[in-house]
Amino acid sequence: MSGKPVIVLVHGAWHRPLHYNNLISPLKDAGFTVVAPANASAGYDDSVAGKTHLDDVAVVHAAMKPHLDAGKEIVVVCHSYGGLVGTDSTAGNTLEERKAQGLKGGVRSIIYIAAFALPQSGVSLAGLGSGIPKPDWWALERKQGDYALLSEKAPATLYSDVDETNSAMAASCLARQSIASMSSNAKHSAGELKAAKTYIVCKKDLCLPGEFQTMFAQAMQGTIIELDCGHSPFFKKPETQEILQIIKTAAE
Repeated sequence: MSGKPVIVLVHGAWHRPLHYNNLISPLKDAGFTVVAPANASAGYDDSVAGKTHLDDVAVVHAAMKPHLDAGKEIVVVCHSYGGLVGTDSTAGNTLEERKAQGLKGGVRSIIYIAAFALPQSGVSLAGLGSGIPKPDWWALERKQGDYALLSEKAPATLYSDVDETNSAMAASCLARQSIASMSSNAKHSAGELKAAKTYIVCKKDLCLPGEFQTMFAQAMQGTIIELDCGHSPFFKKPETQEILQIIKTAAE
């Protein structure tokens, strides 16, 4: 391998890359190239309406392409909804698959943080079934298309154990999310990815309960690491340091 792997960060629904600066900045300081594309399904205007997770996959693919073309290795880090996007973005682009095509570079590892690492293809987040609690903290608004707006209850769920200052800052930057992104079907399961897989289970998560994260993690048959925290550990210093070390280890 020539140089450090490129880190590709895939953000969660309603969020923007800036929410992940506590991961991005230290990784850049450590000498990593960090690519954090903005999902097409989230944003601050009506342009998000109708966008599916496949539009987000296209954005991630476009961000990865120059690095893949240069033969670089990649570590994909995905949070929450980003797990759906990260899985479909990684499939077909792993080191193993590219090597079989006579190509250099590729995704060597994918890290899921409290993410939807779906155990089967052909299902959507909306179609996962009644097992996962439906959120009561997002409101729907219909204009020229369909998108979801978060209610005032959202920060208490998304940032349940984050201090008030960081929670307020994060909440102020939340965006609209395309409803269509929740109903588009996954093309691949996490378990079929031909790359090293790590799942960071956030045990006190009020958004995606820890038991469901554990189910996803066990189904994909990767490394499981548990953190005693809520849905957004990158706003807490101890957990952020742990995640940074996990990413750096995956890049070694």
